[in-house]
Parts: sequence; structure tokens; C-alpha cells
Amino acid sequence: MRSSTRPRPQTLQIDGLPLIHPNAAAMDISADEIVVAVPPARDPSPVRAFRTFTPDLADLVAWLRECRVDTVALESTGVYWLPIGGEGLMLIDTAAPQLITLDLRLPDVRGERVLEILQRHHAARALPVIVISAMRDIPLRVRDLAHAVVPKPFDLDELLGIIRAALPPAGAGAAATTDPTE
Repeated sequence: MRSSTRPRPQTLQIDGLPLIHPNAAAMDISADEIVVAVPPARDPSPVRAFRTFTPDLADLVAWLRECRVDTVALESTGVYWLPIGGEGLMLIDTAAPQLITLDLRLPDVRGERVLEILQRHHAARALPVIVISAMRDIPLRVRDLAHAVVPKPFDLDELLGIIRAALPPAGAGAAATTDPTE
């Protein structure tokens, strides 16, 4: 596996916040590496860094499957799948996300362009895309293509309500998840 391990993180439990996605992983994506954290009980080295080449991405996907991850939260200042072209769109086919969040201001591509690409891809066309942006004047084309547009700064409860409303009901498919807060 082409990854490096990081020191085991301290487990943090914040009182009053329910665990909504127990099978979730977190990813911080940069141009050179992807740092991934899975639930600590799933692997002796729950934080790993992967390079961004196609074989490394395949290793990353295999590790996430080994760790029984079915939800991923991404942090990125760019669009991680555009540099790898069609293979990135294939990740939508294999990972089967239920929703995409998108910022319009990206360093290397316009968010509106990302929306257009997603609309042309058969598996992504039906995915709800929630645009989160600090732009004051959101283009009409973006409003037409997005499921919702949330202005920054945003109210977390409002954003979570929009996300919950956009997700398929529990049991509506193999990828459906349940929300223990309901």
C-alpha cells in the first residue's frame, strides 16, 4: 500500500452531538496527498496519507472498503476528481455518493463548470448538488442546476436540514443510511 501512517489521534467525543454516521471517514485533499481518517476502532493506523496517483487512489478505496466506510466527508480547496479525468467520474459510479456539496470558488476550475460536467455524467445527473458559496450574485445557470444554494456564512442547522431533505429516505436503496437523530 502506498500510504504513510500518522500517529493515532486522540478520540474526541463532544457532549450533546449525536453520532450520525458511524461508518464515516474524513478526507483532506491536496494536490499531492490525501489524508484520510477512519473510525479509530477500524484500523490500528486510522489516519493515513495517500498520494494522488491512480494506483494510490485504488489503494485508498480498498482501505476504505476494508474499514467498512460507507460515508466520506471531504475537505478540499479544489476539485479532486478533475485532474484524473474520467476515472474520477467513475468514482461516482463505484462509490455511489448520495449527495455532493460544491463551493463555486475553486482555485483551478469554476464551480459552474463542475455542475455542467456532473449534469452530463449519467450517474451524477440524478445526484443532488448543494452549492455553498460566499458569492453575492449566484448565476442563474447555477441555481437551475443545483438542488439548493446555501450562502456563506451559513447556519449549520439550516444546512443540515437541506442535506437531510435532499438525501433519499432510509431504506430507499442499498446506499441509504439511517439518521439516528430522527
